[in-house]
Amino acid sequence: MFTNMKIIVITSILSLLTPINAFFFTSVPEGYVGIYYRMGGSLMETTSDPGFYLKYPWPVTSGSEIEIRPQTDTLDNVKCGASDGTQLYFETVDVGNHLIPSKVHSTVKRFGEGYDTYLIKDKVRHQINVICSSMTSQEIAIDKFDTLDDSLKAFLQEENEKENSGVVVDFVRLSKPVLPLDLQRNYDRIANEKTALKVAKEENLKIEQEQKNKILIVEKTAEAERVKAEKENEIALQKAINAEEVATIQNRILKDREEAKANAILFTKQKEAAGNSVLLTHNYVELERARALASNAKHYFGDVPNALFLKDTEDRFTPPESAYHTSQDL
Repeated sequence: MFTNMKIIVITSILSLLTPINAFFFTSVPEGYVGIYYRMGGSLMETTSDPGFYLKYPWPVTSGSEIEIRPQTDTLDNVKCGASDGTQLYFETVDVGNHLIPSKVHSTVKRFGEGYDTYLIKDKVRHQINVICSSMTSQEIAIDKFDTLDDSLKAFLQEENEKENSGVVVDFVRLSKPVLPLDLQRNYDRIANEKTALKVAKEENLKIEQEQKNKILIVEKTAEAERVKAEKENEIALQKAINAEEVATIQNRILKDREEAKANAILFTKQKEAAGNSVLLTHNYVELERARALASNAKHYFGDVPNALFLKDTEDRFTPPESAYHTSQDL
């Protein structure tokens, strides 16, 4: 011990006497934070980001690098005792985590450079025992296996937050637990049955969905036909309405034409009647009677009294009083 102290003293004196040789270059790689120790192993407050730095040489100063990139801690053969007395174990348990840079100094100071041994690995083994002791082997291996990783991750994160360690748990991944051989065979059989049942259910669901799809297709087709029929009925109705309107217009035109024709005939008759009324005078009547007599002449043989001829003529051709109208009466 005296010899070691002597070496340290001599080295310190040489460092003071030769300042050029009293420093050495140290580097911190990317993804790490540099930490330093003074003589005696006291952790210095200074930390370094990635880069080159000039430091006192050992044994005055020594350095180390703490990884802050995501890393995976792996635990092998983690034992698990179920509540039904079955002994299981997980071949591997992987825990992804990273350390916040600002917490490097305080975490290393409290838990050492191997901080993850206490904050991650030891807590994993402890919590798995706690979890397994509250479950049966079937729950661990089959029923609730998919919840174990989330449960363990939540526990580890909560514990590190309590410790204010700056460790962030990114994921937890457990291998399938290893069971006793006879129990494993039994669970394999159960798992196969569940798989077959799941496949059957999925097949039934597939068939049901296909039937639903067929029904939907039929319903859509029927709906399309109904809409098409309604459209065709609307078109036919519109055509009938249009035809009726055309017929109505044509009838109106024909009626107007016939009325115009009748009015024209009536007008002509009225004009003729008006003309006849003008002509129907006493002289005109006598003229017409004379014409009629001339066209209806009778032949007599022997002597015929003149009076007889004239009287007969008057009786035959004298119109009733009501038939005579003067121009004034018209």
